[in-house]
Amino acid sequence: MKYKGTYEFYSTFIEGLTDTIPITIPYNLTPSKIRALENHQSLRFIHAGNWWNIKNPEKRSKEVILAQQMKLANENTIGFMSKNVQPGDLDLKEEEDRLKKIYSKKINYDKFLYWLLDSSKLIKYYKKNLEYANWARENNNSTIPIYCSIQVNNYESAREWFEKASNDGHNHFCIGVSEFLKYPKYKKVGIKKLFEISLGIRSVINENAKLHFSGVASYYLMPILACFGVSSFDGSTPVTSALAYGTIFNENGYSLRASVLQDNIEKRERFFATANKCKCEVCNGKDIKQILDTFSKDRKTRVIHNISIWRNLVSELNSKKNNLDKFLEILDSRINSKYFKDLLKIKDDALKKYDY
Repeated sequence: MKYKGTYEFYSTFIEGLTDTIPITIPYNLTPSKIRALENHQSLRFIHAGNWWNIKNPEKRSKEVILAQQMKLANENTIGFMSKNVQPGDLDLKEEEDRLKKIYSKKINYDKFLYWLLDSSKLIKYYKKNLEYANWARENNNSTIPIYCSIQVNNYESAREWFEKASNDGHNHFCIGVSEFLKYPKYKKVGIKKLFEISLGIRSVINENAKLHFSGVASYYLMPILACFGVSSFDGSTPVTSALAYGTIFNENGYSLRASVLQDNIEKRERFFATANKCKCEVCNGKDIKQILDTFSKDRKTRVIHNISIWRNLVSELNSKKNNLDKFLEILDSRINSKYFKDLLKIKDDALKKYDY
């Protein structure tokens, strides 16, 4: 389960981010975004696109993905994600009785919940994913590694299929995980599966191998997944929350809308009463009123601030990487959140279940 490298987070790209912020970009980037990226020199991870966003399969073929990824690559590109599963034809209704027994609730049939199915239903997709990754590795005309992406859904399938990938010569691995976290109703079960999957993958790959979880940017999940051996993450939480909802985060991962902080003195005092004061380029040298005025006037300052919170978390992970269990204890004490304590309990249950 041990991972011996460093940790990283790749943020969704928007114009105005500095070159010090690692980014994730899709292979099908729009022309305007391509122009905005021309002079951007930060680390970049190039995604294979979300299967549910691209309706025409020809636009998301393995050939198109790799060709576009190579066009977008530069000397700072750390990896290409291989094409992953498109499980839209799976029918949860066929397994209604089994799922009701397991989850004791009515299942809302949805293609995003394919991961609830028995893994035997997904074998053809696992196999196809590995074929896509092997093809990409064989046809990659660059030195940039292919991140072998397989959409496994439990500990056993993770061990089996990522061991196959490792035996095929892969040393960079990936799984898209946003589907596991999409619905509040199934989020607890999804988180449990993510912990078990990361445990399974790391148990069969090299201790120096990279394992990327795409689609998770939770401040509270990232450090726990790092303990399970996930080496990098990408996601949009610090960006979309700032732009769409006006939300900002503090150094404990606690979030509130900037407008609420302006109007509610009690919440404002709690939010800013953290031991680790933010020293990002937006907040440094300003008092609370000046900070909130800045957040209200310029939404991009909220993005810059939020990403700095994530960058600080990654720095802490790397500085404490030799004793992440101790770091989780410190984080638990600092955050003092029931939700985080519940996540730690799920973590401990997963370790116990598989005798780690």
